[in-house]
Amino acid sequence: MNNKYIRIAALLTAALALSWPRAGAQTDVEDSESDIRENPAIDVTAPVATREEYPSYINLQANHIDLNGANWSRLAARLAAAADSAVAVVHIGDSHLQADIATAVTRRRLQQRYGNGGRGLIVPFKLAGTNEPRDYVLTSPAGLAASRLLKMPWPTEMTFTGIGIEPPSGTMELRMKGPDSFDRFTIHAAAPGVTVISLTDPFGWDVDFTAEADDKRLHVTPERELTEVIMQLDVPAGASIGAIDLRRGTGGLTYHVIGNNGATYSTYNLIGGMGNDVAALRPELIVISLGTNEAFGKVSDATFRINIDELVTDLRRANPGAELLLVTPAECQRRTLRRVRRKGRKGRRTVRSYAVNPNISRLRDVIVAYGRQNGIPVYDWYAVAGGAGSSARWLADKTLNTDRIHLTAAGYTLQGDLFTDALEETLHKSLSAHE
Repeated sequence: MNNKYIRIAALLTAALALSWPRAGAQTDVEDSESDIRENPAIDVTAPVATREEYPSYINLQANHIDLNGANWSRLAARLAAAADSAVAVVHIGDSHLQADIATAVTRRRLQQRYGNGGRGLIVPFKLAGTNEPRDYVLTSPAGLAASRLLKMPWPTEMTFTGIGIEPPSGTMELRMKGPDSFDRFTIHAAAPGVTVISLTDPFGWDVDFTAEADDKRLHVTPERELTEVIMQLDVPAGASIGAIDLRRGTGGLTYHVIGNNGATYSTYNLIGGMGNDVAALRPELIVISLGTNEAFGKVSDATFRINIDELVTDLRRANPGAELLLVTPAECQRRTLRRVRRKGRKGRRTVRSYAVNPNISRLRDVIVAYGRQNGIPVYDWYAVAGGAGSSARWLADKTLNTDRIHLTAAGYTLQGDLFTDALEETLHKSLSAHE
């Protein structure tokens, strides 16, 4: 049997073991809350109040990047010259990234400083049946086969974004609208062979274009700049589409986000060859924000470290010129379901309570140690967010969602600003040292 499918079967078995109740169990039962983590209810439309200063529960003294001996002077110099030569960042994570709220703050601020090189990756999450960022549109009138990273077995070939869509007939119509104008775009697929039959603008006018195939990618250049286009595509079997990369101009910064609800280091490792596909984006910096979902399972420190090392090794091998940055998860809480006797009545009832998930701090320590031992920079979001006991303070401030795992729109905006502060501080210091 193929090793990939052996690993998929092992993951499914582990998931069932975590979620299936033991026969006759009547005491506390830890709830993996997989549905909440894979299908979070994040209100992306909620207004975000402007803060004059950061909340008191934030540990500003910890809000920096520990380079662990890495030298970011080249990265800082590349960004300083981004106006003349485009620079890309790739940020990989879980549901904290799929909605693209915190990362949108970072994208906006960095593009204000270094120039806007385009929206970057837009992923067909809605077409795959899950939540999508609000700043772009990808729709299709026809039914599609769709794969999501955590929904195994995958009905289509999986792509490096954790999403794959494929038409049953071989042809499909795709309407695409970006937040900004774009003068070219790249279709990322699971295999070669995708072709563009036609492009039409929103008014029904045909748009001339040129297209150039590059292995699993198709680079398309319309005759004029667009903000919206309707594409007729030919997608052969096995060439499911995972993302479209929107670009503009010859310089500026592009901030790509790859986020999947419920994702872990091990689930990204299942994709296989992810490093090579990320390399096609030519990143100067790769950020990895994972660990929350592992904390709801029973992964050991040793296994977690192996999973980190497998993904990091793959990304490093395929992207030798890119800097890496690991981000730790913040404290969150897990739900416990308790069966208790009914007062004065027969039978039992279920009582739900919450407590800090102790695995978060344990796995955070593994990430920090791994970064230190391997010379990889770490942004310790756990410490910045306030460390032990911080989840209660975030909840009281309504920056932690009522599911006690995800943040609110205000919370993610706060996280995005803090992360960008730390990133810009490190880049400024690195550039000063270089000069």
